[in-house]
Amino acid sequence: MGHDTSSLLGLKWHNGNSLSKIPNIKETIHYQINLNKKWCLSWTRLWWDMKFMAIWHPLIEIKKYVLLWKIFHHGIWTNLKASKLCGIPLWCKCCYPSIKDVPHIFFTCPNSNRVWHTVGKKIRLQKHLSWQQALLGEATGSSTTLWNAIRGEVLWKIWRERCALNFGDSPKEWLIEKPLFLLGKRIVNCKKSPPPPPPSGIIKFSF
Repeated sequence: MGHDTSSLLGLKWHNGNSLSKIPNIKETIHYQINLNKKWCLSWTRLWWDMKFMAIWHPLIEIKKYVLLWKIFHHGIWTNLKASKLCGIPLWCKCCYPSIKDVPHIFFTCPNSNRVWHTVGKKIRLQKHLSWQQALLGEATGSSTTLWNAIRGEVLWKIWRERCALNFGDSPKEWLIEKPLFLLGKRIVNCKKSPPPPPPSGIIKFSF
């Protein structure tokens, strides 16, 4: 494309490959169709690529951006998916008779929704969060980087609590205040030690 590939370091495609590596076009088209079908959307390939690139960021810990990646792909093991293979009930343990799929686990289940409601108040959102903002990182009025970091904390918290419930661990508290506080400290530390500027003549990409 005429850009120095060193300017693309750290950015990745949906499959984790470096942005400087040109993806297989057929594979890329296939994943776009797949994702639009899973989420009942009609997003362009570029829009999906932007979503994937935004989650690979130093503010988001590895385990959290892997979870975000799996949510994008509906790669989380759910009752809906398991019922097709081994016939287990579709229902959510927390709020029978709701069907336990990815949007339900991370957004519409009452426990999960309460967490998002708390986040909305903390960051002073004027409107209620939509499932697209929570699960796919659609804009909320804050920067894309900050919102994806917040999403990573919230979705990881929900995932941990759901796992504790499913595996019979000791009861947990569905509180998000501490993870958001720790995220704030990471942001402050990043500002104190910003990354070095790119060499002159190289285009800097910001997401």
